[in-house]
Amino acid sequence: MQQHPIHNSPWFIRLLAWPALVLYAVSLLLYTIPPAHWWPMGILGIGWPYTWLAFGVLLLLLYRFRFAYRRFWLYSWCMGIIVMSNIWALHPFAKKWAPQQSVSSLRIMQWNCEQLAGIDTFYNRYSADRSAAVQYIRQQQPDVIMMQDFQDYKSPVLWSNLSLIRDTLGYPFVHFAPYFSDTKPWGTNTEGVIIFSRRPFIQTGRVQYPNREYAPYIGWADIAMNGKPVRLATTHFVSMHLNLGVLPADTFGFIHKQDTSVLVTGNKLKKLRYFQAYHTTQAQTLRAFLDTCAVPVILGADLNSVPTSYVYSKVKGPLKDAFLETGFGWGKTYRNSVLPNLRIDYLLHHPQLQVLQMHSPTLHISDHKPLLADFGWR
Repeated sequence: MQQHPIHNSPWFIRLLAWPALVLYAVSLLLYTIPPAHWWPMGILGIGWPYTWLAFGVLLLLLYRFRFAYRRFWLYSWCMGIIVMSNIWALHPFAKKWAPQQSVSSLRIMQWNCEQLAGIDTFYNRYSADRSAAVQYIRQQQPDVIMMQDFQDYKSPVLWSNLSLIRDTLGYPFVHFAPYFSDTKPWGTNTEGVIIFSRRPFIQTGRVQYPNREYAPYIGWADIAMNGKPVRLATTHFVSMHLNLGVLPADTFGFIHKQDTSVLVTGNKLKKLRYFQAYHTTQAQTLRAFLDTCAVPVILGADLNSVPTSYVYSKVKGPLKDAFLETGFGWGKTYRNSVLPNLRIDYLLHHPQLQVLQMHSPTLHISDHKPLLADFGWR
């Protein structure tokens, strides 16, 4: 009697095949199930590219050993190519970045600047890294700079970041949306998201996220681009502090008072579960704001979420991703990790706009790489 083909496969293939298919099928739902409803989806999202590659290796084994239902695995793996299209940009021959922009374009710099430190007046005015950042801005001459984790200082011993960019670098129009202010013996520091512009604002505003005492804002400002209005929006999804270990409660201060019970554990899994749930709330709030915008939007944001996440999908909606339009490869923006897929900073834009070119250099002053792009009308 002829044996069924499935029984001709080695035992380890039969053991792996069906559980792997179930896990992979669940992972394909990562854009539809928010981590706030089922927390493992957030973990699957971070590891999804590696799940897809591992499933591909398994697929080769299934064909090697002629597993009976291998076509189901092939079709499932091919469905993952749609998800991979949000991760891996496919423009290897995109033109090299040109510092000289066209007259009709709008150049935007998006950057989580990590407080833009190195400004102690007892030392040199600029640290080496800070000088490199200043030099880069002067070289590239962006029309607009959108920053997260931006801190300004009012102190006799610290230079003002706001004055540096507004006055020294020449960005007279400023919209700052701070979410906290802290008074120290040496002075006051204020942190939030900020938009610097060389073009005047038509109007500005801000939207605060719910359910947190100290929640970052969505800051926005309208400017004119070739006679048409464009809305610039910037925001920051709360940091997860995954690199911090076990620390005493007083380490985190008043800003993270409601997060202390999670942060003091140093447990990465607990932090992921806790903060990814709040990222869901932020994504839904941000999407509701974007849906109300009556003019084309350019969003510069640190979402603290990878492209294979519910958060990214919810925020992106019908917008275009500047990196996917012009880049090549992973496009990693978070420097302090060995994982190549940590692209968590984005420039998303309305379909009426197009990306003419894009650049993402490494400036060592921050743990995030800046994004620089030229936009024009389609």
